[in-house]
This record gives sequence, C-alpha cells and structure tokens, in this order.
Amino acid sequence: MGALVFTAFGKSRCYLGGGQRNFETNQLALEGYQTKTFYPEEHGVPTYDELVLVANAKNYDKDAIRAFNKALEQATTYIVNHPQAAWREFVAYAPDTLNNELNKRAWKDTLTRFALRPAAVDWQRYDDYAQFLYAHRVIATLPKARDYVPNL
Repeated sequence: MGALVFTAFGKSRCYLGGGQRNFETNQLALEGYQTKTFYPEEHGVPTYDELVLVANAKNYDKDAIRAFNKALEQATTYIVNHPQAAWREFVAYAPDTLNNELNKRAWKDTLTRFALRPAAVDWQRYDDYAQFLYAHRVIATLPKARDYVPNL
C-alpha cells in the first residue's frame, strides 16, 4: 500500500490523498467503503507519468538503461497480450502473499495504465507539467525536460 493521507470531512466523508489508482480504492472497497476517484487530468492538471524510473544524471550506463527499457517493453507487451497467464506467473512467485482479492483487482486496473512504449519520452508533456507546477508555485524555477531527461 502506498503512503496515504486521510483528512476527515465529517463523520461519513473522508479524503484520501497520495493513493495509487490501482490499489487504494480497491482496498477501501474491500473494507466496505464506497469511493469516488478524482482524476486530476480531468480537472486541469496536465497528463503526467505516475511512475518514472530515475538514474544518476552524472553517471549512468546508456546501454544498461536501453536494455532495461527493452526488457520492460517486452514484459509489458506480454502482460497486456496475455493477462491471465501473466497473472498466474506473478502470483506463483509468492502465492501466500500475492494471490488475494486486492491484488486481483489491482492487476485488472493496472492493465489499462501500462505505457506500451515505456522508453518513449514526450518532451512537451514533461515541459507542460513543469509549466503547470511553476504557474502554481509548486516549483521555484522552470526547468526544460531536455535539461534533466537523458536522450537515449
């Protein structure tokens, strides 16, 4: 479970922030809570990547990163094309802890969120998000994606 922040809005309402789309709403549903998901991108926040892999900007191995990205793409393709078989392989790793209703629901919800080209970089998308953060004073300076995202 990701880091959660609960803020009470009364006896029957609660706000959950910092949750992951594929886990927390499912976990709360399993615990008997009715949820409504807020999608930031439907309310003015630019589309963004929820999971970004980070490497040391001064010391990284381009070939290793390319190989990792290729393996990630191959795994993603397999999972998307064969979700039931991939699920069985996933839970076989540790069936006592992985084969449960929460993970089954999260697996289903995760399938539609995979980037089919995980190595692809959309410079404009990163710049748009930085501009949004800068305009809302979340960051003090406006970086350009080409200055912090390596071109592999």
